[in-house]
Amino acid sequence: MIIEKSIRGTTEVIQLQGRFDHASSQKFHNAIRGIGDEKSTSQINVDLGAVDYIDSSACGMLLFLRNKASESGKTVVLENAKGVVKNVLDVMQFAKLFTIM
Repeated sequence: MIIEKSIRGTTEVIQLQGRFDHASSQKFHNAIRGIGDEKSTSQINVDLGAVDYIDSSACGMLLFLRNKASESGKTVVLENAKGVVKNVLDVMQFAKLFTIM
């Protein structure tokens, strides 16, 4: 998995590409270390547009990120999910926990 981070205005963006699964968990945890520390941001967007596979451990990592962001008073938005990734988020009922765009 490839992970890129950037800031767009008041939003921290985490752009993911490839398989988001158990094998990428350590890389994801390393990438989100310090996320939410940026004082000028109020939201974290996770761009899933280039993710072609997601499993339940990846969903757990998204929940971990949500909890970490919440501690900083920030919200997490999942964006650009499509195909099998969108189906998994729907089955897991993530729309009850996240804003999905």
